[in-house]
Amino acid sequence: MQRNHPIHTLAQRSLWSSVKIRLLGLAVILAAPMASSAATVTWDGGGANAYWNTVLNWDGDTVPLATDDIVFGSGYTSGTPSLNGTSQTVNSLTFNGSAAVSLVNGSGTPTLTISSGNITKSTTGIVYLYSTLRLGASGVWQNTASGGAQAMRVYGSITDSTDTYGLTLSGGGVFIFYGNNSYDGGTTLSSSTLHLYHNNALGTGALTIQGNSGVYFGASVITNSIVISNPTAATAFYSAGAQTNNNFQTTLGNISGNMNGQQFAIRGDARTWIFSGGIALSGMDSNGLQLLSENTGNYSYVFSSTPTLNGSTNGRIKLGATSGSAATGGRGNLLVDTAGSFGGTYLDVMSGGGMDTIAGIHNTGTVNFSQTGSVRLQDVAAGVVNLASLNSGAVTEFSALIDDLTNTIGVNINDSYQQVNAVASLSLSSPVYETRTPAGIVKFSRAAGNTYDGGTIVKAGTLLVANTSGSATGTGDVTVRSGAKLGGTGIIAPTGTHGVIMQSGSTLAPGEGIGHLRFNGGSTTGTLLTMDSGAAFEFELGALGSADTVDFLNYTLGDFSLAGNQVNIVDAGGLQEGSYLLFRFYSDNGTTVMDSGLSSGLQIGSGLESYAGSYFSYAADGIYLVVAVPEPSAALLLSGGLMILMAARRRLA
Repeated sequence: MQRNHPIHTLAQRSLWSSVKIRLLGLAVILAAPMASSAATVTWDGGGANAYWNTVLNWDGDTVPLATDDIVFGSGYTSGTPSLNGTSQTVNSLTFNGSAAVSLVNGSGTPTLTISSGNITKSTTGIVYLYSTLRLGASGVWQNTASGGAQAMRVYGSITDSTDTYGLTLSGGGVFIFYGNNSYDGGTTLSSSTLHLYHNNALGTGALTIQGNSGVYFGASVITNSIVISNPTAATAFYSAGAQTNNNFQTTLGNISGNMNGQQFAIRGDARTWIFSGGIALSGMDSNGLQLLSENTGNYSYVFSSTPTLNGSTNGRIKLGATSGSAATGGRGNLLVDTAGSFGGTYLDVMSGGGMDTIAGIHNTGTVNFSQTGSVRLQDVAAGVVNLASLNSGAVTEFSALIDDLTNTIGVNINDSYQQVNAVASLSLSSPVYETRTPAGIVKFSRAAGNTYDGGTIVKAGTLLVANTSGSATGTGDVTVRSGAKLGGTGIIAPTGTHGVIMQSGSTLAPGEGIGHLRFNGGSTTGTLLTMDSGAAFEFELGALGSADTVDFLNYTLGDFSLAGNQVNIVDAGGLQEGSYLLFRFYSDNGTTVMDSGLSSGLQIGSGLESYAGSYFSYAADGIYLVVAVPEPSAALLLSGGLMILMAARRRLA
């Protein structure tokens, strides 16, 4: 008779298999080395010193392992934890107490490696990190305590060694980077505030700005690309406050991104901003790019190219502190350092604490402000704007309309302005300014002229007008100061009682090359052109029939006032004896010639030394310069005749 073995039953075999599997698993676990699991270790500062490797400074009286998460919590009340010159590795750092924490090196330059890359700060006190921080992974640094007094200040350098790790800064708090950082995975700023006080504070990667964020710049050069990525609130770049390494001048690289319908502004204390890279932003709100000189001092914004600004008002730039008439804030200088067109739609000069300046600071060639809308003058508080060309020989052109809307704003040409002297200001608590004195050429070339009505004062250098209708200088007075020059081929047409006054030491030089400068008196009851004593003319003359001219349109007697003014001549090639028409007078817009009513008032200046017989002819159809060599005198003729007679007698003898 066959008997069944107990383990041969189906149920028994199944049970025995399960037991074997479990025994095998237990054997594997027992055979394997024990792995260290991450633990949370909290500093309690119970040791006799503040060294990291002092066991009594940690709860459990055990020095943390490299895999542990380190906490400086509510039990931490004072002291300065120190690495004591020894490099350490942790998984993460957390600061969640109420006291300020300073994590120092002790000696040497130890490195604290953060394997996860993560630091969390919720403490209301400041956290100071002085050690070199090595990222073991791309990390998230959170500071949920807002305000500069609760900032995370990182003085040590941040590195990722040979890896490519980045940082996300979040939590709504303030982060301040002072170190020479070398991590290259980029920085994302998410609804927080970041201060930069070293040229390499961002490492080598891009800075991406999200949410409701702001960046304070205290470094002199930040070459990292900056990307603004669909912010949820206004984004601003601020001038950093007084710091021992504040430069008061910052050069930035490329700035790009989508503003998501939000505002973008450059603001804060007085500073020089140099935008050496391109600016290309879409989704701009109607304010455009705002250059806000909102505090006292002199702000400068230096561009090398036109920002590309697309949004509800494409290409708008606002210079100044406010949109109203308040005389608060500082003076803003919008400066272009590279020849070429600087366009967009509107360039709005707003109110502030003084006269704003728009200028080319290039060395040669032409910078052309070519806005398709206009340059709109709205600084009611100052009542004037300075349009300038810094360097002699360089041209700053305005082919855009210059308009003051319903305001009455004047225009100064080549007035002096101030900007930060970066070298003298280094490491000071307040900037040192230097005065810049423009001496170049400003040119108004809009064909239909300009419409501002606050008047024009040419302080230095040259103003050229090149319009074909309207009035290049708007409707107000034009005053040219000593040492300055007015010229060009356009039209100046003041209204009301306004006119053009050439003060002593100034020069009226028609043409740009040989050409015609026109003054239209059709809308003014005042003297159209007044030449004060000591003011001069400068005319280029070529061959006969080729000369600069000054034309008076809608002329009435008394429109041209002279005071013995010199006329200086420049030989443009081909100068010869004969009559050159210099001044013409029309009773209408340039068809019907009339007499000037003048019989004197001009005198020969320089340039005709070889034509000492030259003189002016005040004719019915204009005023002419007759270029001539002197007629021989009677005594000279008699002397010559006697010499001929004596020579003849000698021959006879």
